[in-house]
Amino acid sequence: MTFSILLTPLVLHPRNPAFQDGSGLIPYFFVGFFLLFLSYAVWLVWSISQWLQEDMGGVENG
Repeated sequence: MTFSILLTPLVLHPRNPAFQDGSGLIPYFFVGFFLLFLSYAVWLVWSISQWLQEDMGGVENG
């Protein structure tokens, strides 16, 4: 089954739809949303780490 799926040609969906489309704005929106969600993920990890440090008494705010 896996072998047949790998050999099946892509008819309905191109290999790289975000950058092979005719519109020029789609790649910019794709990269913009990627960077937006990446920065949110970095902020979320940082925020949780700060919260855990405060819970354990590692960081004291005056």
